[in-house]
Amino acid sequence: MQIINSIAALDEKLNLAADAANRSGDDFRRVLESFVLDPGELAGRLDANPRSDRYREQQMKLYEFLAERNYTTENESTPFDREQMLRWPFPYSTRSASLVGDYLMTYGNLIKTMNLAQGARVLEIGSGYGPLTWHLASMGIHVTCVDVHEPLLAYVDERTRGLPGNVETLVADMNSLELKGSFNAIVFFESFHHAADHAAVLKALPRLLEPNGVLVFGGEPIVPEGSLAVPYPWGLRMDGLSLWCIRRHGWMELGFKEDYFRSLLESMDWSLSFKPNRALPLMDIWIARRPEGHSIYSMPSGNEVMATWEAKDPELRTQVGILTSDSRAIESTGAAGFLVYGPYAKLDAGFYEVQWLGLAMGNPSTGRADVASDGGQMILGVADFSISPGPAGEPNNIIAHTRFRIVQAANDVEFRIQIDGRTKISISQVVLRKL
Repeated sequence: MQIINSIAALDEKLNLAADAANRSGDDFRRVLESFVLDPGELAGRLDANPRSDRYREQQMKLYEFLAERNYTTENESTPFDREQMLRWPFPYSTRSASLVGDYLMTYGNLIKTMNLAQGARVLEIGSGYGPLTWHLASMGIHVTCVDVHEPLLAYVDERTRGLPGNVETLVADMNSLELKGSFNAIVFFESFHHAADHAAVLKALPRLLEPNGVLVFGGEPIVPEGSLAVPYPWGLRMDGLSLWCIRRHGWMELGFKEDYFRSLLESMDWSLSFKPNRALPLMDIWIARRPEGHSIYSMPSGNEVMATWEAKDPELRTQVGILTSDSRAIESTGAAGFLVYGPYAKLDAGFYEVQWLGLAMGNPSTGRADVASDGGQMILGVADFSISPGPAGEPNNIIAHTRFRIVQAANDVEFRIQIDGRTKISISQVVLRKL
């Protein structure tokens, strides 16, 4: 890795990269991956407190020097050929076997790690060309995409039209988000590092996250101590590709030391977990959650039962089960699908707990319980279960339970049990409490 220390040397490298781009994208990236810039006197003597206004102002001055322009979000706009991108979407448009493979593995790793239920609601901030959105919506997940570039969002609209999950697009600046509603997951994929005021962005997110929701950072330049590309707690990245984007396009390209990133989020009352992939840092995933004290599961249980639905009640329905001869339970039959759904309850805004009571007849029996509304399209709570048979003659064991929040009054709330063909259980009651 070559370390350069002047703007003249930087421009020489960027010109070499431009020439290489005429040969191939891989050649272009090889040139940019061969060097870093030592900011040295360019960055000046940074303020000792990386959360201070002065420190941020110093980084903005460094940006203005390198980019030779003032920063606005309009700088982040990227001209593209819409028809070409519809025919040849990212990452395939790179025509690089290495990049296509890296991104497909990364999308798969991110989707598997998040493990979102069908019908979950995701806010993707800085969605770009929308490849992650496309994968999520193809699974039946509903995605709200935020980006500053309206033509990109129009492209995402067109590309995701007709997928099982609904995709909504919103032109907005992540530095000043004004959104209503709440989400099961908020995702930054290769986008958080474009936030000119990243601390302000983080402060705005808790109100948008459902209880027990997750804040996910994927493909972000959050680097260990000793990284030459980020020689300070946070700031402009000094690797070749980032400098190309800053100097040639005017993009904001920040990087964060791991210690700084962790301490910043923990100071805002987030708990963090990290799933690293040292062989391919693009696959690194940081997951932030609100601590237990902010969780719906920290609320005291409701003692008063609001409603109980018996298996024989017509409001409870089955797709793959049968009502037992004594009408006391809905029993699985070896088919896969919804053993129980309904009762399409009318619930006011508030916090609730639901329990599914019954009997496990296999060892163990597994499945997924969820709470849904809007015709099953909005998932309000999810609980995967694995349960073994209880004592003989005890048909009212708790098969599954979950807590959920109703943001606005709903008229069609369902309490569902989904099973595969191997699961052997029966459901006798569904019990609802208000927290």
